[in-house]
Amino acid sequence: MSLEPQASFGRYWRELKRTFDNEAPALIEAFFGAGAGRDVGLVRQLIVEGKFARGGLVMLVCEALGGHRVDALPRAVLIECVQAATLVHDDVVDSDALRRGRPALWTDLGQRRAILLGDLMFATALMQAARLGADDVRVLAEAIGTVASGAYREASSERDLAHGAVPSLYERVIHCKTGALFGAAGRLGAIAARAAEARADAACAFATRLGEAYQMADDIADLLEESDTADPQRTAALALLRVHFDADSPASRDNAGKRASAAKASVGALARRVEREIDRRIELARHEVDDLIDGDPATLLHAAPRFIIDLKRTPVDQASRALTRAEP
Repeated sequence: MSLEPQASFGRYWRELKRTFDNEAPALIEAFFGAGAGRDVGLVRQLIVEGKFARGGLVMLVCEALGGHRVDALPRAVLIECVQAATLVHDDVVDSDALRRGRPALWTDLGQRRAILLGDLMFATALMQAARLGADDVRVLAEAIGTVASGAYREASSERDLAHGAVPSLYERVIHCKTGALFGAAGRLGAIAARAAEARADAACAFATRLGEAYQMADDIADLLEESDTADPQRTAALALLRVHFDADSPASRDNAGKRASAAKASVGALARRVEREIDRRIELARHEVDDLIDGDPATLLHAAPRFIIDLKRTPVDQASRALTRAEP
């Protein structure tokens, strides 16, 4: 497959998404069976209507390493299932009433049923991964554990700030929150391709760096939208970002309540520093695969980080239309 950078990669990515949209519903039905009952349609909607970043990485890495799309598809569904379950739980914990411009699941099902459905999605992903292979379930279980650890640690970030957080705490948060699940996607793609361990390690490192940059892009959006009425959890998370990128400023020395107002005048400068770090992580991601992959597969993997991060910055409804529109 001969590819020109970025524009051609966009066509390739849309092809992956069309394949996923066509094949995932049947896999979801098979995976969940009678477990989700009449709510299997909700599960299908949660999995298929996202931005496809993690599932797309599974399929991309698999094909870049010489594997077959049919082997990547079930693993792509499972990683998207885990991601969707984390969002269901996040919305309940954070009392977010909207998700992707529509009422969050818990506003329809109630908090108890929404939490239980998220639990079912985690459990089903692990059960189905175990049927694929021992390596699959290990990768997915470790990623779920890391994400859960990161969510718990982020929930205590305001307390950490009050006791003098260290700059490295932000690194831990973005790795646990996003980098680890992206890394799992890269490794699952390598497993699907039956790649050697060295290539699987490189694919995992590539995707992890991309995931961390992806989370930084999300944090910049929150930073630029932040107001005095922002929810406390998001405010605390952004305070960690400021500590990491502006450790010598008054914002990093004051308590969490003072930090937001102290940094407002320098939000633009702070955002530019974060953007530079995103660029650096993209380059690190590309370097992870340079010694192991060349030719068209390397072109695929080099084009992916910038495209996926740009997709992150696009509202989900616009991204969905962009990924599913017909080719000229």
